[in-house]
Amino acid sequence: MNNHLNQIENALKTELCELVDDQCHNNIHMTLQEVIKEKANIEHFQQQMVDLCKYGSDLQAFFCLRKIFAKTASADQYMQTLADDGRLYRVIFTCNIVKQIPEFFSNVKSLGSIQLQKIPSQIKMESAKDKEAQLASLGIKSINDIKLNLVHTINLTGEFTGCCILPDEKIVLCDSKYNSDCIQILHPHGELISKIPTASSYHSDVTYIDNRTVAVSSDVQQQVHIINIDTKAMRPIPTTGSCYGITHKEGSLLCCIQGKGIQSVNLLSEKVVRL
Repeated sequence: MNNHLNQIENALKTELCELVDDQCHNNIHMTLQEVIKEKANIEHFQQQMVDLCKYGSDLQAFFCLRKIFAKTASADQYMQTLADDGRLYRVIFTCNIVKQIPEFFSNVKSLGSIQLQKIPSQIKMESAKDKEAQLASLGIKSINDIKLNLVHTINLTGEFTGCCILPDEKIVLCDSKYNSDCIQILHPHGELISKIPTASSYHSDVTYIDNRTVAVSSDVQQQVHIINIDTKAMRPIPTTGSCYGITHKEGSLLCCIQGKGIQSVNLLSEKVVRL
């Protein structure tokens, strides 16, 4: 609204300036120039008449006065024209206010109204009892009602400190037996696929990154090994302390570091951030 009113004000000022320049200043200036010119001519005629009276004969005065009268007639005609064509009129500026503006001030009592509106929050407060009642109504069992059934047993030899299951259901075990540290890759039913030696790294835990890549933590070497289970290539990433539990999430490893809590290690930049 302020911008619109400013535009209207500027337009009115521009119109006023143009009107003053065109109708007043220019016309007055031209009229004054013409009057000054005619004044100079009349003063010249007056001087001629004075000179004739002093120095001329009666015959000379007679003929010269006829010429002067003829010339002054044109000056008289100009002055009459100046009075008739309105150039000597007084100029008065008037401003006509648009009718809508007074009506606006008289009819509009306010520019709007302010109301308090309450919108339901997206935050929901739920209690454990409500959740249990909801699960019961849906026929879903709670965790206390879940019963485990033994599917099959896998007999292994070694000292296993970590385990994870790949998306293709292969099993990866972290074997920390002294002088035989390795990563074992098993079929879903327990058949050994391969072993990947880890050079006595004393690994603590293992997690998968994708079907072919796992990450293994070490509490002694204070680092994490990224291992390709197909090529058996290994890439170490240093940590800030002894690393035990480990998991992968959205391109970063979440590591449990002794005495320092949980830290996030980016797989690309290897930047460590404490959580």
